[in-house]
Amino acid sequence: MTVSARRTAVKYTEESHGASERKACTAFRIARSVMRYTPRPKVDEQRLRERVRNLAMENRRYGCRRVAAVLCREGWRVNSKRVH
Repeated sequence: MTVSARRTAVKYTEESHGASERKACTAFRIARSVMRYTPRPKVDEQRLRERVRNLAMENRRYGCRRVAAVLCREGWRVNSKRVH
């Protein structure tokens, strides 16, 4: 069961059965901090993806490390793992 499915199950249990968050999280084995977590959207993610694709198409011999180095020189805050 994925984390998002567990979150949905916990919310359903709270709303329909009136269970507390603590008991519902215990029943579905999910931490309460995970239940309250809201991911922050990444800024300029679409522009970064387009730039990585353009670099890869222009320079087919570049690997992810070299593309990451070019992006760093251009001012992007990325590493090779994120580019990969």
